Amino acid sequence: MPLRLTAIAISLNLSRSRYVWSLLLLLPLNPCNATMQTPKPKTPGGHPLTPAQAMAQMVANAMAANAAAAGSTNTISSDDFARFLQAYRPPSRHTAPAIPRVGGVSATGAWTGAGSGGLGKYPYSGFCMRAFLADPIKNHQAMTPIEEKCRSGLKSSSEPLFSLAGEPDADKIVLSIRAFEKHCSYTGMDSVFAIVLTDGTVVSMLTEPGLIDTGMVSTWTVDLLVDGVHSTTGSTKYRSRDPVCDYDRTNLTWSGEALLNSCSSALRLELETTVSIALRNGPVLMCELMLRLY
Repeated sequence: MPLRLTAIAISLNLSRSRYVWSLLLLLPLNPCNATMQTPKPKTPGGHPLTPAQAMAQMVANAMAANAAAAGSTNTISSDDFARFLQAYRPPSRHTAPAIPRVGGVSATGAWTGAGSGGLGKYPYSGFCMRAFLADPIKNHQAMTPIEEKCRSGLKSSSEPLFSLAGEPDADKIVLSIRAFEKHCSYTGMDSVFAIVLTDGTVVSMLTEPGLIDTGMVSTWTVDLLVDGVHSTTGSTKYRSRDPVCDYDRTNLTWSGEALLNSCSSALRLELETTVSIALRNGPVLMCELMLRLY
């Protein structure tokens, strides 16, 4: 009975040595049920081979047969080929994440914020991560709960919410500010509330809310999104600007939603009515909130 032949090409890309080994195996197939008629190899002790060992045995046998047909003695044993398969690692598809303006890059990815103890050496928590050293799908899966935590604000806690006059928590604004500051530090969003002036002076909206005004906040958001933040080092005359950071853009958006979720229903409605969607970032909403409540 005639046999149907199928070609299986096995290519192993050795990126370090820049060699490509290509091997063409011709394996007979049963024409009746189209299943491969291959023996079940075993180890010298009689135990079935693992899939990797079986593949290595098949490749070694085929290479030996090809070498014999060509009159060559340069062959490779199945054990050597099995060790090669175990040592081989395909080139990584991961790309190193961008370095944040405020934060750092660890072995797992990029994180933002002042970090643990405000020292900028380690992230305050795992919720400070903004990009992982992983393929896009796994990175997206890992970032989803982090984004949810950042956007949740104070609504998922027992802390008092920002409230309008006459509401139950209206007299607890100081406690609300402190709680929101902790939330931003814990989730790595505190850096977008630390305004850097042209002379390099830093004004924190969360610890010094009485020093901010609408003009200062407007200039700050333009710096974050368009012009770049002023450097905090060097002389005032020659002070440069840092490149625009995509993580700042993310933190602006998430912190805006977090602040709205830290307000009572009535105050949130007022803020959403007053501030356009395009401007609903953390610093703008915090400034508007302070003007209304102070």
